[in-house]
Amino acid sequence: MGALARMPAEPDDRDLLLAAREGDEASLEAFCRRRFTWMRRIARLELGDPVRAEDAVQDALVQLVSHVGRWDPARPFEPWLAAIVRNCARMQRRRWRPWEPLVERFRGARTDRDLDLRRASSAALEAFDQLAPGQRHAVYHVDVLDMDVDEVARLLDITPSTVRVQLHRGRKNLRAQLEAWRTLLETP
Repeated sequence: MGALARMPAEPDDRDLLLAAREGDEASLEAFCRRRFTWMRRIARLELGDPVRAEDAVQDALVQLVSHVGRWDPARPFEPWLAAIVRNCARMQRRRWRPWEPLVERFRGARTDRDLDLRRASSAALEAFDQLAPGQRHAVYHVDVLDMDVDEVARLLDITPSTVRVQLHRGRKNLRAQLEAWRTLLETP
């Protein structure tokens, strides 16, 4: 028997979560470390702000540690964990109120082109934020994270055809909102 055959296999995320349910703190810590970046992506999708996303993930980790026993091992853990993160992000959004003055928003713009680029990116983010949550998730995971439709369906616990419909509608809505913004900008 070779050395590789004797080496214990690294536990997968599901095994770590099962051990954490039984009180194994090291497994819980390993699970949280592995899933942190994934959780941050979900929170960033919900909030659009990396700093607030970090806060939402911290809240989600507290919820995970407190309620790891509520996960049903008969079901996949990713949708369960994604729901925790999304809920914490939504709570974070409710606590935050944008009182940022318009001048601060475009601070640092040196030319009309810089200002137009900042306005365009701001319009794109606003258009993205105004999408329905299902559309926003589909567009983000497929177009931004370059995930496969089947992967997104498993992650969100929905059918691949639902992901395709949400993706189509989201792209269509983004196109319409950005076209309206462009028309408004070009009007003398």
